Amino acid sequence: MRLYIIKRNPGVAEHYLAACAHIEHFMEYRQIVRDQKIESQLEEFLTHEAEVQLKSAVPSKTAALQH
Repeated sequence: MRLYIIKRNPGVAEHYLAACAHIEHFMEYRQIVRDQKIESQLEEFLTHEAEVQLKSAVPSKTAALQH
């Protein structure tokens, strides 16, 4: 199919190859993201950050007893 496109319309060959390269790059990147489970790692990080902020917003019992 690819050779047919290039033979029949050589003027679009460069654009066709560029589009193929972009697709290949982004498909590979998409797989990397899935493999590394970046989304789940981000969710865990945000949950942890929320817990840290909550703990720092609530004064500890020992700090309250010192006053």
